[in-house]
Amino acid sequence: MIRYILVAIILVKSLFAVNLLTYTVYNRENRVDLMLTFDEPYTGKIKKRKLENYTIIKLYDVNYKEEVKKNIDSPIVDEIDIIPRKKSVYIFFRSKNDIEVKVNKTVDNYGLRLRAVLFEKTPVEPEPMPVVAPLSSEEKKTDKKEKDEEFKFAKSSSISVGYGYYITLLLLILVALILYLLRDKIQNKSKSGGWLFSKKRDEGIEIRFQKPIDSRNRVALIDYKNRSYLVLIGNTNVLLDKFGEKSIKKEEEFEDIFEKNRQRLDEYLKLNDEKFQSYKDKVSKDIEKLLK
Repeated sequence: MIRYILVAIILVKSLFAVNLLTYTVYNRENRVDLMLTFDEPYTGKIKKRKLENYTIIKLYDVNYKEEVKKNIDSPIVDEIDIIPRKKSVYIFFRSKNDIEVKVNKTVDNYGLRLRAVLFEKTPVEPEPMPVVAPLSSEEKKTDKKEKDEEFKFAKSSSISVGYGYYITLLLLILVALILYLLRDKIQNKSKSGGWLFSKKRDEGIEIRFQKPIDSRNRVALIDYKNRSYLVLIGNTNVLLDKFGEKSIKKEEEFEDIFEKNRQRLDEYLKLNDEKFQSYKDKVSKDIEKLLK
């Protein structure tokens, strides 16, 4: 009973296509090998045909999920394309030269080697033409359909390369144009300055006085909505004090307020510098630990 079940399973499996698992290209000096592996022993039909600059291998009853286009740096083969269609897989070897593709299976039928070599013409004696039965009308239709389909694949494969190139070039030009416009916009904004350093804006903000403390920080007196604000501007923006409407009118008064807050500013900036230095020391130690 078990024997009959096993035979039935084998017969059912033979009705379904095997799956192409992997492909590997080996580029040698005098040949290019394409190795294929399957999830089950492959016993399907293999058909070979030449069309313009393509040598086409068709594997019947094989499933594969994606199309593959692989450029080869070889005088033998320029490109290998793997194109699945229904329960078949077409493999295109594109070459400017006249090549021959030899197909061999592994001993266990789990693998297939397709070897492309330059075609060597050797003088041979003419053989008598074999007697071949003429194709039936149904076989002629099938053969013509396969030829048309293979030609369509080969043509679309070569066209898609040129089409993709022009699309990529157009996208690069578009990106360059966008970057150029953004650069001009950013430069114009930087020339006009930010709201903290402009003398007057429509929103009613006005910087009446400002005085630099160091290369990175300054103190400014800003008028906004009938009030004046003394702020520290730089690495961090801090509100130091606020006053009533136009209570500070002269630059000398601003200087007096600046000097009164000088000690407070120095302590604040010193504290920030110490925190920053402590952070730098900690980062340096962490980096040294990683490098050890």
